[in-house]
Amino acid sequence: MGLIQLIYASRHHQLAVGTIRAIVEQANMVNNTRNISGFLCADHHYFLQCLEGEASTVDQLFTAIRADERHSSVTLISRHPIAKRQFHHWGMGAVLQLQTHQHLLETVCGHNEFNPYQLTNAQCLTLLDEFMHLKKLL
Repeated sequence: MGLIQLIYASRHHQLAVGTIRAIVEQANMVNNTRNISGFLCADHHYFLQCLEGEASTVDQLFTAIRADERHSSVTLISRHPIAKRQFHHWGMGAVLQLQTHQHLLETVCGHNEFNPYQLTNAQCLTLLDEFMHLKKLL
């Protein structure tokens, strides 16, 4: 079927950073077995996530995310075929404390507030990519 990249935004109900970190660790293990890669940005209210892998596998995961009660207002930002993965180093990489990266939010988003619903598709992908590169340096 081929590789796809899917980006979505959702709200969460102020999950603690430790809870989100545990979710990411679990997702990393599961995603590795499913050959899914991706990256997550999260703050106190929102998730912005990119998933990459075989179309049917990514679509199944996205259906499960939509049904997960920890998410609300799940919104598909983009879904398209890709020739190669952009986030291939990560089963599920993540940046969870966006407030410590205000300069990056300002540069990509034009302001220091993180709200993925106010970003364009290109801004979402750029933000995820910039955070991925920042994470690789840490």
